[in-house]
Amino acid sequence: MSSLTTRRQTFAFIRGIPMMMGPQANFTQHGESRTWVSDRMPHLSTIVDELTFLRAVSTDQFNHAPAQLMVHTGSPRLGRPSLGSWVTYGLGTENQNLPGFVVLTSGGHNPDAGKSVWGSGFLPSVYQGVQCRSEGDPVLF
Repeated sequence: MSSLTTRRQTFAFIRGIPMMMGPQANFTQHGESRTWVSDRMPHLSTIVDELTFLRAVSTDQFNHAPAQLMVHTGSPRLGRPSLGSWVTYGLGTENQNLPGFVVLTSGGHNPDAGKSVWGSGFLPSVYQGVQCRSEGDPVLF
């Protein structure tokens, strides 16, 4: 497995080089692909050759908000359209009076990156996601 290096990294709110905790599970290679799998997922190791792993995606974002933006928009900075916005913009929608896509949040809390993770960025606002709420009116406005 590749090792994590902390040299030349700037950590928010931490001075100097932080003490990093290593993996909390044992990893071994499995299958013909020799894919590294944790011992905490024993069944996964038996079917590892039937899975597809995307290894080309990486980031150096370590704080939650920029990392969430990176996952949802492809950029760690505010102002980029979310994946749902691009799909709605590119493919359109089959209806004229319903949102192009809806957003369901977990636990009633917004993500650290805020509503920008489903926002339309520089695209027109008609392409942003619409949040469904668990209390009160399900959809505002």
